[in-house]
Amino acid sequence: MFVVCSKAILDQCRSSGAAWGLLAGQVVDGDVYRIAGMWESSGGSGRQDVVGVWTRPEAVAQTVGAPGALAVVLEQAAPQFWLRRADGQLDHQTAGMVVDVERDLFRRLRGIVDRAQLQERTVTIIGCGSLGSGIASLLVGAGLDRLILIDRDRLETHNIIRHLCGVSDVGRFKVHAVAERLRDRNPGLAVEARPINADVQPEPLIQAIRCSDLVIGATDSPQAQLLINAQALAAGKPALYPGAYNFAFGGEVIRVLPGRTACLRCVYDATADLFQRQEPGQNGQAVSYDEDRGHPGMWIDVGIMAHLATRMAVETLLGQEDPNCHLTGHYLLWGNRRLWVFRRPLESRWLTIPRNPACLACGGAAALDQQLAAQGTNRDAAEAAAQGILASGDVAANGNAWHLPTT
Repeated sequence: MFVVCSKAILDQCRSSGAAWGLLAGQVVDGDVYRIAGMWESSGGSGRQDVVGVWTRPEAVAQTVGAPGALAVVLEQAAPQFWLRRADGQLDHQTAGMVVDVERDLFRRLRGIVDRAQLQERTVTIIGCGSLGSGIASLLVGAGLDRLILIDRDRLETHNIIRHLCGVSDVGRFKVHAVAERLRDRNPGLAVEARPINADVQPEPLIQAIRCSDLVIGATDSPQAQLLINAQALAAGKPALYPGAYNFAFGGEVIRVLPGRTACLRCVYDATADLFQRQEPGQNGQAVSYDEDRGHPGMWIDVGIMAHLATRMAVETLLGQEDPNCHLTGHYLLWGNRRLWVFRRPLESRWLTIPRNPACLACGGAAALDQQLAAQGTNRDAAEAAAQGILASGDVAANGNAWHLPTT
């Protein structure tokens, strides 16, 4: 028999005014007792998940007849774990483990990452599909303590084979299922799950971006990514835009630092000849998933993109810019196979794309004035024309203006 119990539960037992009480939990693998809760004295004796008792050394005899095969004796130096006979007497001592999350969870990261700095950062991930959920899990594993997850979709069976979550989560909102998995990795994680439809409820998205230190757009919709880009620029927040290509033969990670790098709109315009970034359904026809948003790839390929994006995310949060050690570029192409521009499998390429002074997304008022002047007008005239259109009511309704699909 082996016993696993959290330090928090043992602290509850020690601070209790009672001499002994009952322990709740479950038995896994036939002989591993996982303790999940406690009660003072016999308050939980009617429960089916009682696995044994906790007791102070001087009160061991009082527990004879109490339910359960396990006894945790609270010795001063360290707790002792005992197997009990059918009559409640202690039979023999067994091995156990005390789980001290605060002390041990990130012990192996010491000297590798500045966790104290990461603990002060908040990341918003928009899109919790295979890529977004993978990045979230990796960020938590790196030591991040605060996350905001945004996605309106529910988990479907075909998602599972490439997703952080499992079959037991099918039908749940992805954000809730992912948040639960992440809390299991780090119980102290502060994670907000927002199953919102951003085209109907844009304000929660805007608020999340404003209170974040980094925004990650992990949707598979170029239209959605551009709208996230606009909001992140408006809030002055750095952002990452990871993506996998068809069948995940490769992918990209685009980093946008407001005022320093090209924004996503600049990148899309500069790479228009290389990519066909078209929002599905723009011409009005209904199409199936594969025709609509490309063909999904295996997790072993998508996962590489998640790891690369997370590496760039951590370095962005920590402000690391050592060219000998870190990813200092802002547009990474990665090839899992020898296709397209990739000459060999597992090849990386960095592209340098300058900011476009005429970009309406990041160029500011000067870019807007330049665009309007090219059309023979100015801001006052354009605003007057817009007000006239609104006043006339001649605005085409579009119920599918923006959604956040995920892989």
